[in-house]
Amino acid sequence: MLFLGSAMAVAALAELTLIPALAWLVTGVRPRTQRDILRGAALVALGTCLVVWYGWMWWLGRFGSIEELRAANLFMGPYAPYITWHWTIIGLLIPLLLLALPTGRSFGMRWIALLAATWGSYATRIGIVLGGEAINRSGAGYYTFHLNFEELWYTGVSVLLFLGILAALLAAMPRDTQSAPFAATNKV
Repeated sequence: MLFLGSAMAVAALAELTLIPALAWLVTGVRPRTQRDILRGAALVALGTCLVVWYGWMWWLGRFGSIEELRAANLFMGPYAPYITWHWTIIGLLIPLLLLALPTGRSFGMRWIALLAATWGSYATRIGIVLGGEAINRSGAGYYTFHLNFEELWYTGVSVLLFLGILAALLAAMPRDTQSAPFAATNKV
């Protein structure tokens, strides 16, 4: 549920910001999008992520098994600053505030919300994956584990490589200036 909500928020924000920018690069015309519906979907998805994450930690802390209690103690203990800053503040609260306030209707603020939500989505995934590696059956990994820079570097380079290939393909496309823009209506 957490990953689904996070992915839906990033997808709604990408469709709200990235797709119109790509369409403008290809056609020269910025298409109209259903901004209010997409903003609402992103707000609901980000709010769901916030409630699910802290509800999940509360549930694990109260009713979880021994391994689940270790996970909750790890995420709300040594990883608490990482989770609070990267996931809660940057990934959830900043996009929520930017989208909920009237200033969030501007194109630049939507880009900031997209980048922050993407950052938070990545941070929670890497935190859960690395946190799962920290906990083993003996519990010894809880005390000796630290965030691994090589894993962060590898996934970051993978994302940058994907974006670089996408940018190169878009730069190689010829701009269509001959046909009428698809957002224009024919008036007789």
